[in-house]
Formats: sequence, structure tokens, C-alpha cells
Amino acid sequence: MYQHGKKTRRKSNPKVFLHAAFVLGLALIVVALILHKDIVTNEGEHTTVPILTEVSETKGEVIDINEPLFSFQLPKDWIKSNRVQNTAGNYYEWKSTKQGGDDRRLQLHIDIMPASYKLVRLMPINPNGNKLSVGNLSGNCIDFAKDAGSQQRSQGNAPVEAKWEGVPFLCDPINANQTIGTGNPETGIATKVGSHNYFFYFEDHNIRPDDNILPAILKSFTAK
Repeated sequence: MYQHGKKTRRKSNPKVFLHAAFVLGLALIVVALILHKDIVTNEGEHTTVPILTEVSETKGEVIDINEPLFSFQLPKDWIKSNRVQNTAGNYYEWKSTKQGGDDRRLQLHIDIMPASYKLVRLMPINPNGNKLSVGNLSGNCIDFAKDAGSQQRSQGNAPVEAKWEGVPFLCDPINANQTIGTGNPETGIATKVGSHNYFFYFEDHNIRPDDNILPAILKSFTAK
């Protein structure tokens, strides 16, 4: 009822209130989605940067090894650690120095083969002019050495005769030694390239052995 001197009170419209609440709620949701997207994007950028940097810094970086009788390439962190030349042996030794990979070592024996040796795995090689053709790397020799008995397969330490792709060699039943040696079907561990015999002996005691290092070295080898 209208009364003189009093303002008329406007009735509230519930539809207007609901519409305003809906618009406010929608705006809050949009803001939340934008903030979440920004956070996820930033986190992704931070986690991928170190990985990409590490790959780009180490890929394909090698050093050239040049000696009077041969040359080949090694990963850039490797250094010469020994040189033995006497009536009992004639070999070079290199080792890795990088953090997390300094438990790898390579020996190259020339003409005088080691009197006592044993290998866990064999890499067949053949002369191809003054270079090498590389075969298929074997698995752990104890798994295919025909002279290994059941007791030796489980706990024996004595080496046994084995053969891989026609190459005879002395098998080391201790898989944890993680050694690889080269060999040739005609001459055993000695492979004649040019006028000299070569035998590569590779040790990899890393928790993650790398089967790509030795094949890359062999493929880059050149006899002089």
C-alpha cells in the first residue's frame, strides 16, 4: 500500500541474483584454469632443459688416437693410462675418466698375446684391408659354452673352452667381470691386420654396461 512520504520498496528479483552468481562462478573457473596452465607449462620447461643440454653436449664427441702402428677414436674423456713393452707383453691401455663412467678400460695387445686370459663375451672381427669388419657381440659365454657343466654354470669359477661365430676362446664363467675380447675364426684372439696381430680387451664394470663403445672403436680402427 502506498503511503505518503515513504519511498516505494522495490521487490528483489531472484532471477537477477542467480544470473550474477553464475557469471561470478564462471569467471572464477576461467581464472583457475589459466593459472593451472601457467604452472604446468613452467614446470615442464624446467624439467626438460637439463636433459636436452646433456644430450647436446655429449653426442658424437671423440678424440683421435694416433700411434706408430695404428689409429682409432675414443670418447673424449678417455686417457692413456699405461704402456707396456717388454718380452712378456706389448700393449697400450686407456681408461674413461668421466664421472659415473670411470670404471671402463681398454687394452690393445700387439703381436704378443696375453699368456693367460678369459672373456665373458666375444666380439668377432675380420681384417678388411687395413681396417676391421665387426661381427655380432656374443651374450655371456657360460650360456653357450658346451664344456660348462651344471655346477659350473651356477657357481664355478674355472674357465672353459667356448666358441662364438667360429671363434674359439677361453670363457670366463663369472658374468660380473663384464669383459669383452676380440677374436678371429682362423687365429683365435689374435687378428692379423697388415703385418701385425691385434687383440682388443675391454672391461666395463659400470652398473649400466655400454655395448656401443667397443664396436665404435673397432669400426674406427686403421692399421698403419
